[in-house]
Formats: sequence, structure tokens, C-alpha cells
Amino acid sequence: MAVVLAMWTGQVKNSGTRDLATTNAQPDGSQQPESPMPPKRRSQTTRSRPPLEKHIGKLESENDILSRAQQSSPEYGPMEERREAEGIAANTTPRYKRTKTSTVRTEKREQAPDDPNNGRCLITNRPKPVELCHLVPRATDHETLTKMEYVWEEGYQQLNVDSKHNLLHLRADWHYLFNTSEWVLVPEAEIVKELSKIYLEEKCTTRDLAKLFVKKSYRYYVLPSPTLNEPICRFPDVNEDNHKTLFPPFANLGVLESHIHPQFVIFNTGQKLRDLSVDDYIDMISFLEQMVPHEGDASDMLNDTVRLYSAWTKANIPADYCNLIGTSKRAHPPSGQGQDDASSVTDDTVVEDDTDWIEYIHKWQKESDGVAGKWESGELHDSRDEQLTAYGDEHARTPPSPGVWDSWKPTWGSRSRDPKISDRSQFSSNDWAVFKNDVYLTRLEYPQVDL
Repeated sequence: MAVVLAMWTGQVKNSGTRDLATTNAQPDGSQQPESPMPPKRRSQTTRSRPPLEKHIGKLESENDILSRAQQSSPEYGPMEERREAEGIAANTTPRYKRTKTSTVRTEKREQAPDDPNNGRCLITNRPKPVELCHLVPRATDHETLTKMEYVWEEGYQQLNVDSKHNLLHLRADWHYLFNTSEWVLVPEAEIVKELSKIYLEEKCTTRDLAKLFVKKSYRYYVLPSPTLNEPICRFPDVNEDNHKTLFPPFANLGVLESHIHPQFVIFNTGQKLRDLSVDDYIDMISFLEQMVPHEGDASDMLNDTVRLYSAWTKANIPADYCNLIGTSKRAHPPSGQGQDDASSVTDDTVVEDDTDWIEYIHKWQKESDGVAGKWESGELHDSRDEQLTAYGDEHARTPPSPGVWDSWKPTWGSRSRDPKISDRSQFSSNDWAVFKNDVYLTRLEYPQVDL
């Protein structure tokens, strides 16, 4: 571990902390990194991102950056701040193609009273442009969602992935990096320990987490992957243009406060950590060690996060759990993307201003299920219903012997021209038979057989 830390953090202290951006001064005045960057993961070899060391020598002071940004544009935009940190000219073609996204409207951000950031991007603290990012992806399969409903005691088909507690406000570029597993969120050690005690030590299969997590906001660490080279330009005050540029592993960023609930964060982070290589996983532990206050917490936090995700997704659901109100999958919001949320950058942002409406529908469905559960079955007796009377008077018939069915042929065909009946909404099965085939299902001229 000491070798890994030395490789990634360097030997020169910067403001009392170690950082990936730490460099050694060369005799010619140039800046060179302490050690070469590790190879990228296989899933990331198709992306052509210039490594950080190519641009470190081109960095300007923050005052020069801010002065140039204000002269070039009246409003400081995200693409300008990216060019600043990388030393790219303003007229240079961007590396990433713009994609069609669904951004969050101003009135929608104002409708998030529990968000301590008032709908601003969690990373940059800028108010726009901001997108909604799902922690539990909308593409999550029905079986996994059902297991989360069971272990979190949400109630069958009551887990709404469009809930505000599962939606994170991010700027488009940081949303993309989040979906491609370039960074994750990690709850504070106390939260992870509390969940570990419930699910791992006490081996409780289920727990009502809605009653456990009742605070309006929680604090999280921003943990980058070893392949992330992008800096954070964070604005401490939304009303000022002064910002601070931070480089991975963001040891000086501190904890960030958000309204999202910890179980959704642990699901997302555990899913991503599980797919890491051993080397990348060890590197991320070393990054987190630079952020947490107590030595040894980092390893326990990430290990328990992976174990919690594994325990939740491998939980055995009782056989009768899914039959409480049926097995329809319609209660889970439809997927707008592929199987993996990381495979799409923007598909999971197709959430406009209907989140409150969806939550209302789920609440109405839950209340309806409760009322329907009190109904009692019984026989219908209505002498005014002619069709019901005709069906009731029809006698049972002796079934034909085996093989006779093979020679049967329909004695009717479809009408060549349908009658002009505009309203067919109240048609019964008998009405349709008459309408389409000119056959009355309740004819009484069939021979009656005494059983």
C-alpha cells in the first residue's frame, strides 16, 4: 500500500496534502509528473483523453484564468473552464460531441426544498446547465428492483427510481463522467458502519430504511477513479466568479452535502466498485485515505460498500412476496436506456417535471391496493342482465372423445364488411362474436344433453 501511495500521490506536499497534481521541478523550469499514469481499464481504452501531465506545464494562475474568462465571455461556461485547466484555445474543437439532453428547468430546481444546494450541480456548485442523474439507474432490471424493494422494505412495486432521493443534480459533463464510472460518491463512515451492522453483522435481510434515514441531507465524499484526469472548478459562492481548481484525487474538496439517500448511493457505488480491477480498487482506497479523518476507515468503507451491494442483490425473496398484488412490471418506471446505465450518457435524464406526478400515482396505487385487499369474493345476481341470465341458463355439454377435435372446423367466417358501429367500448364477448362473425354465443337451439 505504501508503494501505491508513493506512486500516485508523489513525495512533494502541497498545502499540507498530497495530490495527483503534485510535480517535481526540473532544471529547465518545466513540470514533470512524479510517476507515469497507469494503463487505463479495458472499458476505457476507446476514449482518447490526453493525460493530465501533457497540460500541467500549460496551467496558468487562477487570476490569469479568471481574467481571460471574463474578457472572452460575459458568463463563465463549463467548456471554458475545461479549456482553462487543459490550456486549450477557445476556438479549438471540443473533444466531446454535444448530445441531446433533457436539462432541469428552473422551476423544477426550485421545487426541491430538501436539496441544500437548491438544484445546483453538486460538483461545481453552478446553477446551470444541470441534469438529473439517477443513482439506481432507470434501466435496472425488474428482478433487481424487486430485491431492493424487499431488503429496503419499500413494498412490492413501490420503489420509484424517479424519486427525488434517487436523483442527483449534476452538470452535463460531470453527469457523463459519473455514468462512465469515472467517479463515485461515498457516504460518511458512520452511515456505512450503521448499514453494515444491520445487513452484515446482524445479518438482517430487510430493514425499513425510510425510517432509518429521515434527515433532509447527508454528506458524501467525491472519490475519483485512477483514470480520471479532469479537474474540478468549484465556485464556493454561486454569486461570485471566483473559483477553485482541484485535481484528482480531490483531497482538498472535503465532504459535499446532498439530499440523496445513502442506500441509493451505496447501490450505485457498490455496483461500480465491483467491476474494478484489483489495482484500481487499491488506488481508490489510497485516494479515500487522504480524505477521511481516521486511518483505516477508507478500506472498511469501500469493502463494506461492495459487501452491502452483494448482499442486497443476492437476497432470497420469499416465494409469495411478488404475488401480493400481482406480477406486473408496470409499476417500475420504464427503462429509457440499455441494460447498463453507464452505456448511455443522457437516456436516464428524460425526467422533466413529472416526478411529483409519478410519486402521486405510486401513492394512489398503494392506497388502491389496500382497499382492494379488503374486498370479498361473491356471486353476482342481477336479473336485469340478459346476457348473464342467458349464460346461467346454458347447460353443460359432454366433451367429445379424443381425436374428434382434429376434424372440427369453424362453421363461420368473418364478415366481409363490418357494420358501422362507432362506439365499441362496451362490447362483451358475445357482442364481438355477433359483430365480427354473425354468431350468437348464447343460442339455445343446441341440443341439450343430460349428464
